[in-house]
Amino acid sequence: MSLTPQGQIQNSVLITNPRFISFRAIQHQGNNRQTNTFVTQPPRQILFTNSGPTKLRKLMITYHLSHYIQSFVSLIQITKGTLEIIKLDITNALDPHIHPTLFSTIVNNCPNLTFIHLYIPNESLLELSQLFRKCLKLEEIHLFGDQNNSIDISPFLEEMSTIVPIGLRKLEFGISWNYSVDAIRSFLGSCMIRLKFKPCKFYYGDLSDEIDNIFQFYQLIGVIQPERRFS
Repeated sequence: MSLTPQGQIQNSVLITNPRFISFRAIQHQGNNRQTNTFVTQPPRQILFTNSGPTKLRKLMITYHLSHYIQSFVSLIQITKGTLEIIKLDITNALDPHIHPTLFSTIVNNCPNLTFIHLYIPNESLLELSQLFRKCLKLEEIHLFGDQNNSIDISPFLEEMSTIVPIGLRKLEFGISWNYSVDAIRSFLGSCMIRLKFKPCKFYYGDLSDEIDNIFQFYQLIGVIQPERRFS
């Protein structure tokens, strides 16, 4: 990946600041390979040429700044399944009611996804299992909820336990999310059977001593490498 002084991003990567982003294809010297270049211009929405970013592999918003989520929804919809990496740190969305639409759009349009880092609103928890079911190539998952609103994800965790992506290497659930002993035991038991690569890095929040003991057990038998994170 290369970043020019003018803000151009090459090699099929989009990293934005809070400015207007337009797309154009660029021809590399010495070969016929064509990749996508995104150029930032004011203000905060995305425009596309007729060709569109159909070869986009990475979508990364790494600044905690204001964005229109609908812009990224529209972008993902026209990538035709090419996205492999999505990292969106959008803490001050200008249209926060679109967060659930963003998650469902990713689930239904990104079958080649290997990495995801995303805020998940409570309304989208019902679709958590769909992420595992439809994005089978996932290797690294970082999902975050509302830190001011703790919620129990046990029912969703138990459902996901039967469809853990076999290539999963890292998993992080929101530190504000809670789950029962039975739910996490079922999930990690499935990881022991399904995962191709072990141990899997497992990040978690401040949970009960009983759950800590479960993590230690599955660490001892080589299924996970747990690491606690705090808010």
